[in-house]
Amino acid sequence: MDLFFLVVAVLTLLVALKRITAIEKAHTNSIPKEIKHNIFMMFWGILLVSCIVFAPYQVWVLTGASNDWDGVYMIEASLIATLFICVTFYSKFKVKKKII
Repeated sequence: MDLFFLVVAVLTLLVALKRITAIEKAHTNSIPKEIKHNIFMMFWGILLVSCIVFAPYQVWVLTGASNDWDGVYMIEASLIATLFICVTFYSKFKVKKKII
């Protein structure tokens, strides 16, 4: 079950990144549309941050939930990997090159 939660967290993380980049690309002409975009960005941002925090926790649980230094190292390594995935996919979603 913990593996399922980890997969769901990673997929939700990628969907949130995709939605954030889509909202950033949208152009607004009025103040109500700008407010709507900011509210959606805040919702997806909160979901993104919760997935960034939840994924290392699930890795820690899957590796045995150690309370010693190996647990700390596991959380740090998975947090760095999660942030690396976020930055990589954000840049890929943000810059879409058109192949001619």
